Amino acid sequence: MIYYELYGLPGAGKTTVASSLVDKLKVDGYKVAEHKEVYHRRGLKLGSISAYLEMLFHPSEYKLFWFYLMLYLKCGQKKRVYFDELLFYSHQILMTNKERKYDIMFLDEGIIQYLSSLFYLEDCPIDNQLGKIANFLLKQNITPIFCSVDICESMKRIKDRPYSQKGRFSHSVGTEKLEMALKFKNHNLKVIASFFPDRYKINMTDSIQHNVSLLRSYVNQKLMDKKGKKNEK
Repeated sequence: MIYYELYGLPGAGKTTVASSLVDKLKVDGYKVAEHKEVYHRRGLKLGSISAYLEMLFHPSEYKLFWFYLMLYLKCGQKKRVYFDELLFYSHQILMTNKERKYDIMFLDEGIIQYLSSLFYLEDCPIDNQLGKIANFLLKQNITPIFCSVDICESMKRIKDRPYSQKGRFSHSVGTEKLEMALKFKNHNLKVIASFFPDRYKINMTDSIQHNVSLLRSYVNQKLMDKKGKKNEK
């Protein structure tokens, strides 16, 4: 299975592109694991005892969780919420990969996005633990896809959202503080992603149809290349 995840600023259009692309890939005949199949796998929920028990019985993941813990211990503000999310969602992703029920896993929000929350909201320093995390995840066939959008465009899209979809932070702060926060988040996303050599970029000011078509071709080519390598063996 090949695992793809979109990452980028709020309002970039990650969910819209992912939803449309998943539909197209299913039409192409692929079994695709998307947000609901991965993050709600087996009905597990963030903070549930069942999730922690399952983690205990899969020691192959301990190395990754150890790297996460090393990052968390260096955080200036230890609130646990983003660390817990990172652990839980990483577990769900790795277990979905391990179960081999799908050809492709395509997420509109994945490990890079949750790592960036840890760095941004809990004041976590960027250090060599990121390289170790990236090396571990690269073995899971991860391909990060950066959804590039201008800061001003991101702010506009956030403000244009219905009230129910606005994040508490983005709704409660002023324009200047929001702009600074988005610049910082964008920088962190790029730094974290730089540890992954096999990454891809799409321009979110292009049309949804264009980006979906671009990614559809890219994913199909990657799968063909993978099948070709298997046949050579």
